[in-house]
Amino acid sequence: SLDGGLLIESADATLFKNWNFVTKTRPTLQQIDEMAFGQLIIMGAKQDAAVVIKDMTTAGMCCAAMLPSDACLAALDHSVKNVQAGLTNSTDNAEVLVCGSVLPFVPELADIADRGIRAILQPGGASNDDEFIKFCNDRNISMVFTGIEHSGC
Repeated sequence: SLDGGLLIESADATLFKNWNFVTKTRPTLQQIDEMAFGQLIIMGAKQDAAVVIKDMTTAGMCCAAMLPSDACLAALDHSVKNVQAGLTNSTDNAEVLVCGSVLPFVPELADIADRGIRAILQPGGASNDDEFIKFCNDRNISMVFTGIEHSGC
């Protein structure tokens, strides 16, 4: 408790310091651009946010979820609905998933490749990162760790 106190936070302004390419498959230049674009969006979003990018457009997004995996799944669901409704510039599923929080591998994420995801950007640092990296390597998905967790606004 901090009665009569003042909390000061600095703005989240770090797009990246180092990106660590952790999978055998490397993202394409287009995917890297889309990852950076997604990172810009995540920087202004609430904690545990995720965004799905296609053709430099936000295809789906979820903010302030209970868990990072929930945010990713909701963003993917929104992306599919937006494509089906013709609200995006593309008829294809989005390929890039950006998560602002450490994203551990959970069974619910097992179908991301079937849903079109080909590249993932996240802070890294989960206890089962190795399992997630192996999952991505087995499916030719590129994954990049930023080392930066975006806490939201």
